[in-house]
Order: sequence, then structure tokens, then C-alpha cells
Amino acid sequence: MNKKISVIITTYNVGPYIEQCIASILNQTHQPLEIILVDDASTDETLSIAQALLGDVPDARIISFTQNTPGGVGIPANMGLDQCTGDYIAFADGDDWYEPDMLEKMLEIAERDDADTVMVNYKNFDEANQTIIDPADANRWDLLNQQFRDNENPDVIRRHILRFTPVPWRKLYRASFIHAHQLRFPEGDFFFEDNPLHWFTTIKASRIAILDKIMCYHRVNRPGQTMASNGRELLFFYRHYESTLAWLRAQDTYEEFENDLITWIVSQIEWTSKKITRALWMDLYNEVVDVMSNHSEQAIFSALARNNVGTYGWSLVTAAKFQDLGQFIQILLSGPQQNTMAWERLRDTHSKVAKLEAEVKKLRSDMNAKLLTLDRLTRATLLYTSNEQ
Repeated sequence: MNKKISVIITTYNVGPYIEQCIASILNQTHQPLEIILVDDASTDETLSIAQALLGDVPDARIISFTQNTPGGVGIPANMGLDQCTGDYIAFADGDDWYEPDMLEKMLEIAERDDADTVMVNYKNFDEANQTIIDPADANRWDLLNQQFRDNENPDVIRRHILRFTPVPWRKLYRASFIHAHQLRFPEGDFFFEDNPLHWFTTIKASRIAILDKIMCYHRVNRPGQTMASNGRELLFFYRHYESTLAWLRAQDTYEEFENDLITWIVSQIEWTSKKITRALWMDLYNEVVDVMSNHSEQAIFSALARNNVGTYGWSLVTAAKFQDLGQFIQILLSGPQQNTMAWERLRDTHSKVAKLEAEVKKLRSDMNAKLLTLDRLTRATLLYTSNEQ
């Protein structure tokens, strides 16, 4: 298969790992490949190692920034997207590595299924402990595989995929799809830019294909990694909620995906709350209050009722929705296993709302039935009076 795949490698101070990453791409069974490495002004040996490994490789080039860009991977990755010429596009983090047939297998599936995106499974490699561990979404694959076997409605599958880890380096994208919809990473002084792109591509893709096979390894728990942060950059995550919300509204799909957006941001609130330092708890509270101000209580109740998620995140959301700072802090202090008061409050409130809705529905039904009966009686009376005359 002679389709060209462009592999965009983004690097910043990954000197100890870049050789393994590049070697795993050079050893791919699929050809032709275009390799575009974008280095975000590394201060270690990353760039020199990359130059030595790729200097004589046909259709490989290096773009090196002289100053580190704001945020994380957004600007370097977009630079690669602007430069690539392949039929398909793949991404690589400079500290990860890939099975030799990863690109070949993804391309076969993309061509077979005429898919805009292909997503494969992966494992995490814990650098500190030198162990291979499951990623956060490992338990979601069984249902996803079943959905594909059952030819489930594509929108149901799409919503399930939105709940997967959003990383782009375990996916293959059709280049014409990416460029036609002008899909790019958000750029700014923030991290976790892969989250909005995951939403954009998952919602816009006409066809999505999957391969539940371990095809790549993502290094975690290493020095300098964004995911290891417990500082203010965790709050930057909420800028991605805002940009995703704005994008959904611009695409006129907000009402369709509001439930999914609420569920997604609740899981992110739970994740950031577990990692962030106490000094930033007030800032976290303000972020969550702002997020929840975009959604009615009924929308939140609906998302809660339709999704099987943990109670801890919902407890935080409930306290923020009711602007109860004391309860919010108490939940943080007590931790995920100890405090469910806000959750119980939400559950009880939802139960009351659901009961009221049922009563209103019954009253409306009874009223409509009585109005129909009254209308029939009125018509019969008029007809009888007319006949008498």
C-alpha cells in the first residue's frame, strides 16, 4: 500500500528517550513515511540526537524553535500539520515508542473501513518503577468492541469514544479530513491541548475505526512531564472546556452533546482536584463554579441520571453549582471515599425533580383527556341542539 503517512514528532527536553522513539518510527514496516520532527527549543541533547538520527533519512526534516512556545504541544504540533504532505497523519511524543507494524495496521484498517480516524490501544510505561501498566481507559474497550460487533448506532459509539483518553499519538487521521475541517490544536499558555482536538475529530469524523491491540507505549511518571504536575497549570485545563463549549455552539451541536460535555468535565474536575495543591483549592472552586454556571440544574441532573460515573466528582460539582464553598472544601479535605453529602443532596434533589416532572406529566395528560372529553361533549350538545331546531 503506497499511501504516504506523515509522522509528526514533537519534542522538548526528552534527550534520554528520543533515540528509542525515532528508532521505533524508522523501523516501521510501512513505507513511504514522511517524518517531521518539531523541537520546542530543547535545552538538553534532544535536538543533536535527532539531527544525528534523521540527518540522512530521505523525506525527514527537523523544525527547531529558538524559543520555547507558550503552553505544551499545541504550537509545535500545528506547525507539523501545516508542513506535512502525507495521505494520512500520525503523531508521536518524543519519549514514547511504537510497535513496528503500528502504522501498517492502522492504515490497513483506515483503507478497509474508509475511516477518517483509527484508534488503537496502548500501555503506559512507568519510568520511575520501570513497569508497564494499563491506561485510564483500559476498562472502556470491552464495551467499545461490543458496540462495533453489534453495529451499534455510530452516534452511540461516538459518545463512548469521547470518554476515552484523548491522546493523538495512538490514532491515524486521514489528512484530507483534518485539512477540510481545519482541525488544529488550540494554541495558548496552557497544556493538555489534545483534549479539544479529540472532541473536534471524534464529532466531525464520518467514520471511526478501532483496533483493540497494544500498538504503542506512553512513558509516564518521568521528570518534567506535564501529567506529573500539581500546580497552576492544572487549572489551564478549564480553558479547554471553554474552547470545546464554544466550538460545539459554533457547530450548532451544543444541545446534542451538552450531556456528554458535562459528564466529561465532571471527570476532569475529579482528576484535577485529586492532584492540585491545597494552595489552589480556592482557584479550583472558582473554575468549577464558572463551568457549572453554563448548565442548568436540570441539565446536570440529566447527565447524572444517564451516566454511570463516580460520586466524588459529582459531589464537587453539586457543591459548586449551589455555590457552597464550605461543602466544596470539606469534600476535598475528606477525599473521594469519605464524603458523599453533596452527592446525596444532588441525588435527593434529582429524585424530587423527577417526581415533580412525572406528576406534571400526569396532570397534563389528565387535563388533555378532560379537555378532549369536554370538546366532544360540547360538539355533541351543539349537534343535538341543531337537530332539535
